[in-house]
Amino acid sequence: MSTDEFISVAEAAKLLFVSRPHVQELIAKGALLAVQCVDGGQRVRRVDVLTYKERQLAAAKVWLSSQTEEE
Repeated sequence: MSTDEFISVAEAAKLLFVSRPHVQELIAKGALLAVQCVDGGQRVRRVDVLTYKERQLAAAKVWLSSQTEEE
């Protein structure tokens, strides 16, 4: 698998376990970079999606570990 492999927004959504519109919001916010296809759709690099996913999981783990159980 090439690091420059591009996937569709729908495929990115499946990898991230989110909706297509959410991936499109991430693209609009600049969290993911996309290229415009000839057919009008957008594509993102698979490695960028996986990197984003890892960052989100790491942030969730940090947040979870900061939570204390109240007695």
